[in-house]
Amino acid sequence: MTTQFDLDTRELAESYDRLSDTQFRFGTLLVDRLGIRPGQRVLDVGCGTGRLAEHLAQRVGPSGEVLGIDPLPFRLEIARKRARPGLSFALGGSDDLPRFADRSWDAVCLNSVFHWIERKEEALREIRRILRPGGRLGIATGDKEQPNPFSAIIREAIASVMGGIPEGARISPFLLSAEELRALVLAAGFPFVEVESTLHSDFVDRVDDLLEFFQASSFGNFLALVPAERRAAVTGRIRRELEKLRTARGIERRFRRLLLVAERKD
Repeated sequence: MTTQFDLDTRELAESYDRLSDTQFRFGTLLVDRLGIRPGQRVLDVGCGTGRLAEHLAQRVGPSGEVLGIDPLPFRLEIARKRARPGLSFALGGSDDLPRFADRSWDAVCLNSVFHWIERKEEALREIRRILRPGGRLGIATGDKEQPNPFSAIIREAIASVMGGIPEGARISPFLLSAEELRALVLAAGFPFVEVESTLHSDFVDRVDDLLEFFQASSFGNFLALVPAERRAAVTGRIRRELEKLRTARGIERRFRRLLLVAERKD
């Protein structure tokens, strides 16, 4: 599956900004692990609507600098409303890292974006190049092995309506395990790598909020490979199966998250 960046809309960007509290919370944990300090220069790759970049700007203070880059123009529209001296945003993604000079950043963070990057090895080598000696890389992403049944429900709904799964039909196409992620980062030349895998749980009241988050967080790639005339049937089946998971507290969303910190030594 090749990720499509032209499926996003202003409505999806606004939905993501409204529904991304959990991803923002993990981003703040990542910032804590990175030990961001006043005066540092930080690059936020895949900054989305800029919530974490704004938090980073508060951490580096007036003497620091934060740049958020994202390949989705509608998300950048929202992010740029958060801009101020020391906090800026630009169009770009992991393929655009060659624009930055060698050893020009104190930290590079990727929150809830690494699983969308297809050329991971190339991106990691570029990140190492642009980090200063002692500079740190931070990645927060989903674990390949998730404890919730959502992916199975989605796949079964697609298969039941279409008689099979379209090739490449996945919610997040390039997820890794903790071991795979560590190996990739070590291979990119980072001698110091820490990976933490943690299990989290929360509850969602409305099924439609889950479906809206799937669509918004995937910037329109959710069910994109299902023909338009069959999406209503697939969505209806997913909605019914998700409702079966409802408890007195709502629909439980259990998920495993990876937090990685690596450091360039030379």
